[in-house]
Parts: sequence; structure tokens; C-alpha cells
Amino acid sequence: MKQFSKISILIFIGLTLFFIPVTWNLFPYHGEFTSIVFSAIINQIAYSTNIEIILSDFSSDSKGLYVLISVLFIFSIITTPLIIKIFTSSQLQKFEFFLKIISTYYLSVILMKYGFDKVFKAQFYLPEPNILYTPLGKLDNDILFWSTMGVSRSYNLFLGFAEIIPAILILFYRTRQIGLMISLGVLINVLAINLSFDISVKLFSAFLILINLYLLIPTLGILWNLFILNKVIRLKNQFNFSIPKSTKIIIKTIVICLLLLESLFTYLNRGNFNDDISKRPFLHGAYVVQEFNQNGIILNTSNSPVKRIFIHRDGYLILQNQQDEMTDYKLEINQVKQTFWLTDYQLNRIEMHYLFSKKDSLIAISFKSNGVISTIKSKMLNWKKLPVLKSQFHWSVD
Repeated sequence: MKQFSKISILIFIGLTLFFIPVTWNLFPYHGEFTSIVFSAIINQIAYSTNIEIILSDFSSDSKGLYVLISVLFIFSIITTPLIIKIFTSSQLQKFEFFLKIISTYYLSVILMKYGFDKVFKAQFYLPEPNILYTPLGKLDNDILFWSTMGVSRSYNLFLGFAEIIPAILILFYRTRQIGLMISLGVLINVLAINLSFDISVKLFSAFLILINLYLLIPTLGILWNLFILNKVIRLKNQFNFSIPKSTKIIIKTIVICLLLLESLFTYLNRGNFNDDISKRPFLHGAYVVQEFNQNGIILNTSNSPVKRIFIHRDGYLILQNQQDEMTDYKLEINQVKQTFWLTDYQLNRIEMHYLFSKKDSLIAISFKSNGVISTIKSKMLNWKKLPVLKSQFHWSVD
């Protein structure tokens, strides 16, 4: 039974390492490969069990990913007796040996990727103006957490290095176990955050903890013997290659360089090492409506259907009404013709014309809808001066 459980876990971890889609810079087609292999199977299972799958790319915490993980787990259980029968004990040990190597580097590169994302403010980025002007009670838990984290550069540096340091320690045998113990604490905290704030990487973060525990089991056994049973047991070297030391060093150096390149590729490619100060697109920001004109009739600002206008960095125009409800449109800007093209979720397109005065930070937007010609005049807000974005630190409260 013990061997059955061990082999089942080995097969399951190996399959999930290979098939759970991850956004890789050096292997961008990983998700497509998983879709090619499993899409038809997963869709058939979903149809047979009345599971409605909306996202077909096995993205994080999607129903498709849950079904995929279930299929891989069941497959692992079913194939275990066959694997035990076909392969010798020595061959299974070699399989476990190489799986531990792959798992080690996998865990390391994931920690590095997420760590550098925090250091360079790519994960917890500065909140967009539309978020900053949304009442606190109207924000979802995950957006609230993301935005709170995004306002602190120093805490992002702390969190980033808390992941990068164990990721580096894991790569070397002498420091691997201490690195795994640190990373286990980090990953448990990540999972707790994902569960508590309903952030959609619950399944993946739980899987990383499984890998971490799998690699850490020998050390946990030693700690149990040392502190509970008062026995001293030396940890065996389970990563012993039967190749020349110089060759081993060369291979390991190449692998580590590839892991670093994978983790840093986006930032080296874009030259953006602090997203807080990176250049924002044209007209990006928040605008407060000062005048709303319909067919020449000027409405009182309190009666205006639009309270604020936001231009999002990802190419969206967002309108905030008097009840602080948001409506967003995909935005295309033609600076030559001074035209906005808005696209709603029904793929309807709306043409707007704008005039922007950089000197006064004023923008006038005019459009025609149902025979009514409307003009919105608004002024850019200095959203970066909001209290939440101010760098404040106090040693004392008085």
C-alpha cells in the first residue's frame, strides 16, 4: 500500500508538472499543447456530467482545470499497478530521482517568476484611477487586496525577495532543505491569501505546496526524529549524478541561466524594472465632469449621467455615474482625427470626437446617440496626489 501511494503521487506530480498550463516566456505554447491533448476529453467529460465549461484554455481555477486535475489524478491511480508490474525497483528509483530534479527546478523558477513580478511591480501594480475613485465598499475582495498591495513599493520588494531567496537556495544541494522550509511557509501564506480574498490561483498554489512537501519529506522525517524521538539521522544525498563534476557544473550553470532568463525575460525585453514609473498611454488618467450638454441644454453636474471618466492603461474608457457604478468600453484612440472608438460587450461600436487641452488639462468629448448630440467637458484629476499614494512613514503616533 505504501509503494502504491508513493508511485501514484509520483505519477500525478509528473503529469501535473507537464500539463498544468503555465505562462512561459521560453515555451509560449505550453497551454496550447495541453489544449490539443486534453480539450476533447475534458469537453466530453463535462458534457457527460453536465458541467458547463466557459473557459476552454484551462486557466487558473476554471472548471476545465479542475476536471483536468481530476483526470490526471484518476489516471495516476489506474496506471500505478501497471507501472509497478512493468518497471523494476531500480527503474522506479531512477524515475523518482529525475522527477525530484525536475520538481526542484520547477518550484524554483515559479518562485523566481512571482518574486521578480513583485520586485518590478508587475503583479501588484499601482491601482488604476478608476479603482482609486471607487468607494471601498463597492470593491471585490480580490481587487481590494490587489490594490492595497499595489500602493506599497517597499512591501512588494520584501515579498519579492521572500520568494526569490528560497528559489535560489533550492537550486543548490547544501542550501536546498532550508530553502524548501522557507518556501513552504511562503506558499502556505500565499494559499491562505488566495482562499481568504477569493483570488483565482487557489488550485495552482495548492499544487505548489504539494511539490514543496514532496521535496521536503526527507527533511521533515529528520526533524521529527531529532525533536520528537531524539534521534540524529543524516540526510542522504538524493541528487548524486554519475557524471564528471565539471560536466555537472556546466549543465547546472546552463539550467540556472535559463531559469533566470525565463524569470527576467519580460523585463529585459521591455526595459521596465519598476512599473510604478513606467510610461502610461496617451490621455491616461481620471477626469471629473464639469459640464454635460445635451442638444445645447446644460445639465447640472449633479444631474449628469456621467460623474467621472477614466482612461485605463490597458485601452479602456470607463464611465462612472452618480451612483458610483462603472461602465467600461474597449477604447481605440485616433490622435490624428481626434477620435475615440468605443466597443461594448455586444460589439457595438460608438464614435466620439474629442478636444484635449494639455495646458488646462481639459477634455471635451462629443457624440451622437438616438438623435441626441451630447458634449461632456471634464478636467483631469491629479490622482497621484491622493492620500493612499503618498509615501508616509511614522515611528510614533503623536
